Amino acid sequence: MTSDDIRTLPFEEAASEVVASLRGSLMDVIRELSITDLKPQRVADVLEVDLNLARKLVAVVDDPDRFAGVRELPGRGGMRIILDSARKKGVSDSAIGRVESSLEMHQQLTRVHAGDRAVLDSMLGHLAEHGSTRADLAVRRNAFRANASTFGVQARLQILNTILLPGNETGGFPLLSAVRGFADFQRLSRGRTWIVGRSRIGSNDDLLKIGVERYPMDPDVAPDDVPLLRSHCSPNLPALKRRTIPDGHVVDELVDGEIGKRGVCTFFTGEFMRTMGSVRRPHGYVARFSPRCYTPCELLVFDVLVHPDLPMVEPPQYYITSDIDGSNTSILRSTEMMRLPVCEAPEQRIGGRDGLLLAELPTYHEMILDVASRMDVDISDFVLWRLKLRYPPIPSEAIMEWGFSTKSPST
Repeated sequence: MTSDDIRTLPFEEAASEVVASLRGSLMDVIRELSITDLKPQRVADVLEVDLNLARKLVAVVDDPDRFAGVRELPGRGGMRIILDSARKKGVSDSAIGRVESSLEMHQQLTRVHAGDRAVLDSMLGHLAEHGSTRADLAVRRNAFRANASTFGVQARLQILNTILLPGNETGGFPLLSAVRGFADFQRLSRGRTWIVGRSRIGSNDDLLKIGVERYPMDPDVAPDDVPLLRSHCSPNLPALKRRTIPDGHVVDELVDGEIGKRGVCTFFTGEFMRTMGSVRRPHGYVARFSPRCYTPCELLVFDVLVHPDLPMVEPPQYYITSDIDGSNTSILRSTEMMRLPVCEAPEQRIGGRDGLLLAELPTYHEMILDVASRMDVDISDFVLWRLKLRYPPIPSEAIMEWGFSTKSPST
């Protein structure tokens, strides 16, 4: 690739060529060092360099997601240390020269298409399939701190748990429960009435228009009140209020209260829903579940427990979408959403007490088992899909999308 190519090609093509050149030239160096075990400790021992520097080098050449890996490329000083050490270990001048040429291409890519390294890494992140764990978390951690300072609120943990049951009396739609809330929510400044819950069942020409019956898990809660699970909330909880806004969203708001450590509180709401809106498909329906991430928090935990008898057409699809344009994702096709690159993905677990255990909230499994008992179901043989997303970007939604057949499991 020439300098003219980098200037004239679209960013995606130029980046692809530069990354391929970097990975190839660095692998040539590693081969000449006779390193067959691409582990950071092994590379650090052979080159006699810092372990963190070796880890970054391995990420560049060995990450299956090449655009994620190249974001770990050491800076000029780090690369000089690596190349000087490689030369001392007997690597040929021609191999060193190819790496230096690739590094110059990387610098030119930065100058022409990005302006600086931070912007380039961000652009590469949007080309990556899953993102880079270290790079993404560093950016999202900084965003969390900035957003908490800007909006004057933060939380340690955000939770959404949904339990799905077969719903024969609702025409094949799953019945569900929804537990939402925050652990260690606190305000950093006064005068903050904060929306802590927002939900809506959407419908348009592509959605089946059906009624929604939602009612609180706690029978002592009035239908129009916030459906708090009082036994799982802080005793010092400020008042919450529920209202329905013109676009159909049901909104739960936490009114103003104490700030800092004196105002730290934990609260969860719980509702049952008898029917739900789903995208129409030829042989079934798609059910979307998504916590909305509007509050700066350190960790989002999103659990979906699926009854083994539900006739699933396909495994769940998962994506993080931006809400920055105000779109109602409940009525959008997945191809119409603004997706965000993240490195985390849901993992499949077995339901029941052991599967529900959550180190970040030791009482979590007790709360969900309590919900299951209110539904009169044993969730030990349910399939649990869990997503743990650190410093979730805001505003966004973490969507799991399930296909359900309207036919019985035996047909």
